[in-house]
Amino acid sequence: MHTNERHIFGKANNNEIRTEQCHLLHMENELAYASQHMEKIGSNQSKLLDKLYELESRIH
Repeated sequence: MHTNERHIFGKANNNEIRTEQCHLLHMENELAYASQHMEKIGSNQSKLLDKLYELESRIH
C-alpha cells in the first residue's frame, strides 16, 4: 500500500480530479462546519474567508 502513488488528493476510492489546493478546500470545509454550530462564524463566514485568503497570500 505504501508504494501506491497518486498525484491528486482525496479519498483512496475517489478518482475525481480536483484542481483546488487541498489546504484551501480543508479550510473552507472546516469553516463551513463551524458556521453551522457557531452563529458569529456563520454570519461572518465570507469575511473570515476573505481575511484567511488575504493572510495566506502573504505567505512566501
